[in-house]
Amino acid sequence: MNQPHDPSQDLKESEVIQDAAVPRPAHRQAWIFQANPKYYDIVEALKHLDHFCWSVNQHKNKIREGDQVYLWVSGKQAGIIAQGTVLSDPQLMKEPPEELKFHQVNQKPTEELRVMLHIEERFNQPISRSDLLNDPELQSLTILKSAQMTNYPLTPEEAAALETRCQQSLDFPAKSQLQAAYNNFRKDPAEQLRVRIRRHRAEQLRKLLPQGETMSLEQFNWDIWNIESQTLLDGKDITGQIFSDQQFTPEFIAEVHSALDSDKLELHGIYLWRSGSKVFASSLKNLSDAEKLNRVKTALRILNSTELSSMEKAQQIQTVPGFGSNWATGLTMLYHPQEFAIWNAQSTGALKKLGYDCQDLATFQSSICQLRKEVGASDFLELDWFLYLVNQNIIQINQTDQTFTLEPGKRYWAIALGEGSRIWKECYQQGMIAIGWDELGDYSQYKTKEDFSKAISEYRDDGTTPTNDSYACFQFVHEMKPGDYVLSKKGRTELLGFGVIESDYIFSPERAEYKSIRKVRWLKEGNWALPGNPKWPVKTLTDITDYPRFMNFVLPIISRHKDEAVSIAIDETPPYTLNIALDGVFLSEERFKNILSSMARKKNVILQGPPGVGKTYIAKRLAYSLLGYKDESKVEMVQFHQSYSYEDFIQGYRPKETGGFQRQDGIFHQFCGKAAADESENYVFIIDEINRGNLSKIFGELLMLIEADKRGSEFSIPLTYAKDQSERFFIPQNLHIIGMMNTADRSLSMVDYALRRRFTFIDLQPEFETASFRHFMEKNEVESQIIDLLVNRMHQLNGKIRAEKTNLGPGFEVGHSFFCPQGTEDELGMDWYRSIIRTEIAPLLREYWFDDLDQAEAQISDLLQ
Repeated sequence: MNQPHDPSQDLKESEVIQDAAVPRPAHRQAWIFQANPKYYDIVEALKHLDHFCWSVNQHKNKIREGDQVYLWVSGKQAGIIAQGTVLSDPQLMKEPPEELKFHQVNQKPTEELRVMLHIEERFNQPISRSDLLNDPELQSLTILKSAQMTNYPLTPEEAAALETRCQQSLDFPAKSQLQAAYNNFRKDPAEQLRVRIRRHRAEQLRKLLPQGETMSLEQFNWDIWNIESQTLLDGKDITGQIFSDQQFTPEFIAEVHSALDSDKLELHGIYLWRSGSKVFASSLKNLSDAEKLNRVKTALRILNSTELSSMEKAQQIQTVPGFGSNWATGLTMLYHPQEFAIWNAQSTGALKKLGYDCQDLATFQSSICQLRKEVGASDFLELDWFLYLVNQNIIQINQTDQTFTLEPGKRYWAIALGEGSRIWKECYQQGMIAIGWDELGDYSQYKTKEDFSKAISEYRDDGTTPTNDSYACFQFVHEMKPGDYVLSKKGRTELLGFGVIESDYIFSPERAEYKSIRKVRWLKEGNWALPGNPKWPVKTLTDITDYPRFMNFVLPIISRHKDEAVSIAIDETPPYTLNIALDGVFLSEERFKNILSSMARKKNVILQGPPGVGKTYIAKRLAYSLLGYKDESKVEMVQFHQSYSYEDFIQGYRPKETGGFQRQDGIFHQFCGKAAADESENYVFIIDEINRGNLSKIFGELLMLIEADKRGSEFSIPLTYAKDQSERFFIPQNLHIIGMMNTADRSLSMVDYALRRRFTFIDLQPEFETASFRHFMEKNEVESQIIDLLVNRMHQLNGKIRAEKTNLGPGFEVGHSFFCPQGTEDELGMDWYRSIIRTEIAPLLREYWFDDLDQAEAQISDLLQ
């Protein structure tokens, strides 16, 4: 090992950087130091050196001895490759001889401002740029936006998140990651305090619930199931503090433990898990208290039965109106914390992230029992809280397992069995896989991909080359082999099963459809949802052997059901990062994040502003940012107008071609159903010109359901055209609405107040004078003098529009998007500018000053000078 270079050998005392005027930070600062492999082979150097003499070109007066450093290598394999500590303040130093040999260009020692580094950890698997872009806490790192510097500071939040991420790479090389995460959870004093409170409260309720026959409805709601829980600590109200996300001080933890020991912690309400609804849904509000109490007592009688199993108790309580699966399984967990777990969105969401099957209550209980055994959880009250933290991403687990290896000579395939996997059940039951293009006949007559491409082209009339389809057919008949593994996928987010191919290609002409088949021995059927990215490839058939990154999700699932290791592929769907979203938007990063935050909190936002401020453009960027990637299937858009109706939007009767009428669901109703079936993903519904429609008429009873706190099945209601009261509709939690409103449209009335209070309103304005607008124009090669001219003249025009308070005002300004190049222009000079003024701006100004056309022409003339 190399020893640290002694900087005193190279320095005179007068050469040391004097920075006494700069106060030392009280905390340890964290940095990213970047190395360019074109100039310095840092990867090779790390194999031989423990200490480095590193240049500091930025933040010279802030980098200090004791600071934490992450080493970043740039280039195609960019990412963090090592972690270390700064051993000295910045000083003038020459590189030691042992470092010079790793220089790719200049191998002569140069005197520069440097610090000494000690390397403490090297990462065998670098934390890649794409990994960081996929991490919500790290995707805004400065180095991901600008790669031109050598030294980058980290905020305390970024430093903490990156330290955790690096620790996972170091400590969890195999399946022990989940176990290590659980061990850390059990060592966390704050989380263990919360677990103790859950157990304490469960014990209290077990003593209280057998008294159900003498219990009043008020007592049940207050002491047991009231969402507005209350906590008194030795008489002091600390409601909302225990299960918040805030950090506990050691003193507070000790105080609460002491209160538990002396029974001075008073708890009212559920205090077992977070939920968004009371026991009785809105549909039962009209029941008498006597009927409600009767249902409570019925549920408690079932709960206290000594003849029923825990599963039977949960199933029977669930049939009592007002007690859904969340409440029924929650009550059962209270009584049987050693054998039964609550089945709710938080626990199932976490289990899916960890790769467990939980498609129904029985499967869920089997999976969570297996998980409890694997991590050694004391009871389900403890494990359930751990799963809540996992689902909320408070605890993050990287599941890469290095112990899995591919079977030599085997290939691994992902296949979609019919549109929407509609023939999956048939294939599973008959032990086969099948592929379409029946028009081609027997696939074995085609010997090359080109043969398939030519044959398929004869049946297509769109003029495109069927590359994906022809390659899939070729692989199905010529490259798949008996012994290969095949996985059945649904859409881009679900795995339905996996098996082993047992036959060569078979043409089966007696089948009605999908006549090209192979026999398969299916090993497991299930329903596993892929968490976020990666997504399945969109192709019908994909050879996924050489994509090991997808092993993070799939291999833990497969390993639970068979001994053989299977690897599947990652679809390289790029993450929709903040940098992509902000390109051409001209909003600050902070403001864009604030709007996203409003969408997450309020569920509904309206972008309002004058024409040309990019409302539609920004709406799409917000939608994809909320999703985390660009997926048009999860974003729907409509435009309201004066004739738009409830029947178009929600539901109504439409004429049939054969005569008569039939009920049809509107576009919003259909989209809600789509979102509800995919609750792990966000969906965004965009409404253009939202104030052009009769909003109360279009939304109808949905004015209540679009509220953020009225989402989910517990608030379901029958719609106007429902067949009976049992047919109910709700808006799912994962659906967000973006409305767009033109403030310069004189024909529109004010937005309905009832709707207004359900939305957050975001004001957009022209951004001509921002640096980002100028940069965008320069990047699109708009001539510099033209940029100056249009910025100055539009500034003057908008100033005059704002000044006319009576008829115009800020809501009528002219936006910047009129001048954003579309990529179809040959030259972006004066002729281009004047063409926009004449054809787009001039008609708008004549409409603005319709009662004073001389004024309009004067403004147009000023713009054209």
